[in-house]
Amino acid sequence: MHLTDNQLVDYEYRDWVAQTADLDYFSFAQHCRLPERETNAHYGSILGTLIKSPDHNVVRVAKQAKRTFAQRKGKKNDERSQFFAHYTQFWDKDGEEHDSQQQDVGSSEAISRLNQRQIDAVNDLNDIMCSTIVDNAKKMKMTINEAAELVSTLPKPKPSSIMVGDILDWDKATKKILKETSSYKAIKKRLALESTTRSSVFVEYIKQIVDCSPTQHNLQVAIRTSPISPAEYDCHAHAEFRVAEKLMHHFLDLIQAPVKILHERSLERTAACSTTIFLINTLFLSCNDTLKLKWIEVSVEPSGSVKWDGLGLAVGDACPDAVPMVAEFAGGIHTHTQLKKNSDYAKLLLHAKDMVDANSKYSSVHCGKVFCILYHEMSITMDILVNAEDKYVRMTIMEFKLPTTERESFAVLDL
Repeated sequence: MHLTDNQLVDYEYRDWVAQTADLDYFSFAQHCRLPERETNAHYGSILGTLIKSPDHNVVRVAKQAKRTFAQRKGKKNDERSQFFAHYTQFWDKDGEEHDSQQQDVGSSEAISRLNQRQIDAVNDLNDIMCSTIVDNAKKMKMTINEAAELVSTLPKPKPSSIMVGDILDWDKATKKILKETSSYKAIKKRLALESTTRSSVFVEYIKQIVDCSPTQHNLQVAIRTSPISPAEYDCHAHAEFRVAEKLMHHFLDLIQAPVKILHERSLERTAACSTTIFLINTLFLSCNDTLKLKWIEVSVEPSGSVKWDGLGLAVGDACPDAVPMVAEFAGGIHTHTQLKKNSDYAKLLLHAKDMVDANSKYSSVHCGKVFCILYHEMSITMDILVNAEDKYVRMTIMEFKLPTTERESFAVLDL
């Protein structure tokens, strides 16, 4: 049977739903290529959505698929089922996942620190070996390609690190390897950001804040004192001043609030409402006639409601010079989710990589370029991911620690 009632399903999986006849779980797992837990969450959400369809045939198929899917838990007689055996073999379960899920926060933090030390050690080793190989390539009469191939055999950090597939970090080791290749200039040009000039009003406003003493009263006076009169203010000509003013006001309000929001524990979207979302909306408000900001919505089970996660900029005929952006909320505030950050960042880069490929057909100016924003535990990082000369390269262009004191709020001025 050909399923057509898929309009409420995540846009990412509509093609799969339209093409499948029986909503087979393993077909979906091979299609989405996600870890077991994420695969199950998406699959369950799709089934829950289709069960509410007005089409009785669709409902029947979805309910049957849901009953079969429930056998994965191995309860009662499920262990005798063919699905359970196939499911166990498919994911190659060995009990390690269950043990890791039972670890408490303290254990997770300890594992995270150990993993990070291993990652740092391997990266340090890679840097040393890369430098040695490149420095001695000519003496050994090796070509750059041969040197690069030798570098590729060096040990890699464990999958828990944030390295993803064939995405290169624009660090010293990568630059040294690529510097003598034809790719170097193309990648460097693609990563370059346009320089901007600041208006005199903006410069004056920043100066009066920086020059004040970081006491709550003095900082409040400086932030709320505008360098221009209301009659002179123009929302377009003074857009950068307005951004700085709004951000300083916002974070000062958070610091002065009766309940210190940035000191309290909160989950992903609660934290995002006061941090990432406000920051992004403020930065792009003055140009929303050309850059169409849209928070992506997907349907969620069992509530049947929608959730929002990630950000997209509309590209195409309306704004051919725009580049897309993706955002990820990895953990909230004081939630101790370092391990989750690594997996979420890997997921963010994989989505960005797909957007890099897709964007090339919309924009000849900025094809193969995507900005990535990651929020995690009071820190916002912005990266740029490009594709040049058939190479994916990532560079961090901003890392912003959210302020919790008056003195720390000066960091907002560096955005």
